[in-house]
Amino acid sequence: MQTKPNRIYAFDHLRTSMMLLILVFHSALTYIVTDLGIVWPIKDPNGTSILFDGLIAFINCVSMPVFFVMSGFMTSSLFVELGVRGMIRNRVNRIFLPFVVFLLILFPITGIAFFNLKFTISNSPDPFFSAWSQLYDNQFEWRRFRPIHLWFCIISFYFVLAVGSLHLYLEVGCPEFLK
Repeated sequence: MQTKPNRIYAFDHLRTSMMLLILVFHSALTYIVTDLGIVWPIKDPNGTSILFDGLIAFINCVSMPVFFVMSGFMTSSLFVELGVRGMIRNRVNRIFLPFVVFLLILFPITGIAFFNLKFTISNSPDPFFSAWSQLYDNQFEWRRFRPIHLWFCIISFYFVLAVGSLHLYLEVGCPEFLK
């Protein structure tokens, strides 16, 4: 196995730890007292606790900033190593294209799963068919099309575009007094 000479393995371990916290986060959502509506309709009617609400708040306050700082650090390393155009090309290939592909795969699967759950809870005679109908028979409001669990990818890509655009502006078209 070939490795990069300057790889920081602690970041790999930190990223893995944060991903495990995100698994705990999503598991704990079922047991919170707060009603999240359609965002997380799965709720254990016999096992909610305010402690899970605290756990959710703690994990969200710790893991998201860590992910964004790590992403910024890695992107800045790419910026130094590849230049602005190389960084943007790398991020398009590593973030944007997988985002588009997996959004097209995940959106229908997630939509069917959540609508199936909605109709199962409401005792619909055929929840899967009802879910399919809601999603694909023009009953679903397509203007609510969201990146679902891939929101982090698109936000990261926006940051890369902003940094790249700012750098190109400062390099090429910025007035001299602003440099």
